[in-house]
Amino acid sequence: MMAKLPKLVYHIMKDKPLRKLLTDAGLSTAGRREHLIDRHKEFTLRVNASIDSGHRPNLRAIAKEVRMLEQNRDRAGMMPAVGLAGSGGSGAAAAAAAASKADVFGKLIADVKARGGKKKTVAGGR
Repeated sequence: MMAKLPKLVYHIMKDKPLRKLLTDAGLSTAGRREHLIDRHKEFTLRVNASIDSGHRPNLRAIAKEVRMLEQNRDRAGMMPAVGLAGSGGSGAAAAAAAASKADVFGKLIADVKARGGKKKTVAGGR
């Protein structure tokens, strides 16, 4: 059985070793550093998932899956958000989602204040 790929600390890794890892995996070395990191993380995740499920990973097939995923994201205009591990979308979309959540949270707080801090009681409870 193949050993799992280690989790890497990408922020201390230079570009040259990162590009070598991508080349060794059969992945593209084109693009911004954030995209290179996302590409390698996706590859590592899929290889380790295959190992966890008890299968011997087919590295060529996994590299092809990662390339296809990236092509589909490009076609759909969904580049991964930089700094948000594992999430898709743009930084603007992430900011809009955070603002929306803040609005919902604000409404909940206003609701509680409008009730005057009265707690709901459960019948037959304490």
